[in-house]
Amino acid sequence: MRIFVQPPNPGESPDGLALRACDVLRQSLVFSARPGGIIGDCAVVLIEPLELAEAMTALEKAGIRASSD
Repeated sequence: MRIFVQPPNPGESPDGLALRACDVLRQSLVFSARPGGIIGDCAVVLIEPLELAEAMTALEKAGIRASSD
């Protein structure tokens, strides 16, 4: 499943944001998280569908704006 991560600061690199989001997710025990590329100005993080609720909660707590499809 894809999670689209938007930078909180306009100058932040999408690549760096994807890696930071993956680190946040892995620290929150969402071990399936891996970078999935960049679409437009959004970084994409891939996870297993069963971990979506946990992942969205962890990213929100970390102050990272995210949405999923």
